[in-house]
Amino acid sequence: MTTSQAAPVLRMSDVTRLYATKQGGLHVLAGVSLEVCQGEFVTIIGPSGSGKSTLLNIAAGIEEPNTGQVALFGADGAPLAKRLGQVAYMPQRDLLLPWRTALDNATLGLELQSVSRAQARQRATPLLDTFGLSGFATELPQNLSGGMRQRVAFLRTVLAGKGLMLLDEPFGALDALTRADMHAWLLSLWQGLGRTALMVTHDVEEALLLSHKVYLLTASPGRVRHVLPVPLPWPRTPAMVATPEFVQLKANLLHYLRTPAMAL
Repeated sequence: MTTSQAAPVLRMSDVTRLYATKQGGLHVLAGVSLEVCQGEFVTIIGPSGSGKSTLLNIAAGIEEPNTGQVALFGADGAPLAKRLGQVAYMPQRDLLLPWRTALDNATLGLELQSVSRAQARQRATPLLDTFGLSGFATELPQNLSGGMRQRVAFLRTVLAGKGLMLLDEPFGALDALTRADMHAWLLSLWQGLGRTALMVTHDVEEALLLSHKVYLLTASPGRVRHVLPVPLPWPRTPAMVATPEFVQLKANLLHYLRTPAMAL
């Protein structure tokens, strides 16, 4: 699976973000540049406070950079006039509405786009089995496991039909075993979806297993310290984490994470 010749979906150039504070200002991002191309799964990893979630907010149009340029591109390769409302955003918490069933939570994004509930259900129902939700459509969130709730949230994100999915630590709240199961499930699903994603995570193995490339940020203010292509073959499987190639990639990424920037 290669995306080397694919068109860009998101491009950030020299992005800086500062917040006004009583102390004068908080410098969160400093000159960040990154690119996500069609069909890629790209991950951002870095210390807490390095601006990872801020980058997702900027990509989504929720925030604007103080300096630098950000562009989203449509299916025809032309830059979009605006970013807000043009991406699908999945936060760490599933944010399922407790009074809506699994199916109706999955269709919420479509309904917010003025699709009727009946039409939204027609689109979602054929995907329930693919997302491991067959037999759970009428269950309320309180009756679903953490992994099932995340599958509903992911289906909601996919159904939004946007060119780029932003995933902010989507499996971070799950226990280790459930998270491993979610990785295996997503790997089995990803190529068939034909989607593009930018994900934030603290999990090194997750970043390497799911991604085409990994952007490593420094501590605040966040800068791109290293871009690591992940040359593992596709389709990926969880068993790859035990291969010498994966172990070496993990060692390389951990080296950058653990070594002070000035020491490299």
